[in-house]
Amino acid sequence: MATYREIKGTSIPYLDEDYPSSVAAEQAGQVWYNSTTGKLRAFIAYDTWATTSPLNTARRQLGTAGTQSANLAIGGGPPNIATVEEYNGNGWAAGTNINTARFLLTGAGSTTAAIAVGGRTDPGSDQDLNETWNGSAWSEAGDINTARAQLASAGASSTAVIAFGGATPSVVDVNEVWDGSSWTEVADLNTTARNLAGAGTSTAALAIAGEDPGTHAKVESWDGSSWTEINNVNTARAGLAASGTTSAGVAFGGPGTSALTELFDGTSWTETTDLNSGRDYLAGSPTGTLAAAMAVAGDAGSPNDSTHSEEFNHSILTFTPDAWASGGNINTARNFSGGAGDQDAGLLFGGNPPSGGLNVSEEYNGSAWTEGDNLNQVRYRVSGAGTQTAGLAFGGLTFPPRSIKNESEEYNGTSWTEGNNLPVATSDLAGSRCGTQTAALKVGGMATPFPTITDKCAEYDGTNWAEGGDLGTARYFMGACGAQTDALAIGGYNGSAALIGTVEEYNGTAWTAGGAAPTAWANMAAAGTVSTAAVIAGGDIPGTTDIAATYDGTSWVTFSSLNTLRHKMPGAGAQTKALVMGGDGPPGMLTATEEFSAGSTAAEAADVDFD
Repeated sequence: MATYREIKGTSIPYLDEDYPSSVAAEQAGQVWYNSTTGKLRAFIAYDTWATTSPLNTARRQLGTAGTQSANLAIGGGPPNIATVEEYNGNGWAAGTNINTARFLLTGAGSTTAAIAVGGRTDPGSDQDLNETWNGSAWSEAGDINTARAQLASAGASSTAVIAFGGATPSVVDVNEVWDGSSWTEVADLNTTARNLAGAGTSTAALAIAGEDPGTHAKVESWDGSSWTEINNVNTARAGLAASGTTSAGVAFGGPGTSALTELFDGTSWTETTDLNSGRDYLAGSPTGTLAAAMAVAGDAGSPNDSTHSEEFNHSILTFTPDAWASGGNINTARNFSGGAGDQDAGLLFGGNPPSGGLNVSEEYNGSAWTEGDNLNQVRYRVSGAGTQTAGLAFGGLTFPPRSIKNESEEYNGTSWTEGNNLPVATSDLAGSRCGTQTAALKVGGMATPFPTITDKCAEYDGTNWAEGGDLGTARYFMGACGAQTDALAIGGYNGSAALIGTVEEYNGTAWTAGGAAPTAWANMAAAGTVSTAAVIAGGDIPGTTDIAATYDGTSWVTFSSLNTLRHKMPGAGAQTKALVMGGDGPPGMLTATEEFSAGSTAAEAADVDFD
């Protein structure tokens, strides 16, 4: 909170109300007198960590390159992996692997011009490897002179980097400079250190904390020719990460899954807001800034390697990230039900209680579920389309005895009426929602005789079903969403009962390959009205997951995770306003509903204290 001394001598506007939060960015540092409350007021900058989309692969001891809005997560382990993921400011997508799997490496540069240096390969060989990234491929380049792991680096470009400290396995003070073609050893650190953090550029860098053998709090500053010891961080630690410059830096995380965060103003360190998830052996955003840093993966408590990522902001605007929020519970816990509608007007029908199939349907008004008219046909593993007042239910299964259904029913907001049958009885369409009551699409599934896995699709015109284009891959328990002429089929199980990550796009005539899902995935909820703006959430990968991902017509990126592990449930709504209903979780069948809420920024004026 601001103090009088900080604003003394400033001209103070006299207002009868606060400035609106919409002008906070333009009014940063502005102080005014609110005559209604009799208080001096100001927009105050706050330090906040906001949880963002998780990585696809849990890891620690990784390297990173880039900024908060464009980051690479490189390798990691143990055991060592070659996996690389790219962050676009919203979510993580699979990238191109480095050539040599390793952990305890370091990275620098940007998402289009990066470098991955050193590291360790199993069973414990420290490496002199250096790989460069040009935005499309990793290439081996000139090796560092001293093979080592647990080192740090700094540099905004893949042609101007310094790499310092580390272990060979003996802890070293070695500092090398990369000019884009070769490494040259230059002035070494004053203190040997491993598992330290680096920030800045090749000519103005910070070497922060580390261990040899115990943790220390020492910080050194690099001016392009020599290292100088400066003020220590407040808490000795190793396995931390950092971002920023020599005049405005931030350091975070550390041993014992620490959440500590400290800010550097060019002279001294000040403790500020902790990480939401304490961890060590994490990575940061090497070329990021104090006001926009990032914390990536790490060890959240052995052996729990983390997919967690967070964004740090030093701003008058408080950032609320995209998130799933709890909605009203459904009245009857169930899995393998059908869904339709949207977040403010949802429709849920059929499903599987322990007795094996039900006909109950429920309507959602954006806050609570109310039981509506029952389906005429008891069924589960059923699919649907349309809206709350013009819904469609089709296919499904009853058991025992096992019977796959071809019936379709239409809902008018009051009652269900039987319509014409599917061309072929089909079930196992979990997560499917494509089209409207008068233009719907049935995608794949399990057909008669059971268990025949089918590639057959069917289109409904409001009266009759007709065969549509066949899927390229027969599958069941997939996610599906979109429109009759613009649909997606995502993952599922294929004929060998194996999970798949295959994605196909439908144009109303034929299916073609789309961008592969982040991982093999099935039994997920899917939402989205077009193929270029879809979301999937929960499901099997193969264990039950809370992970979500979005699709833009080309690639998938991780999305804010659900609050509850779940699978075998439907989704509804659009990518930016999705709804997930019921399903199965580790405790059993669920009544929980989750709604997706888009992120926002806001500013709130604060009183000025007199000290």
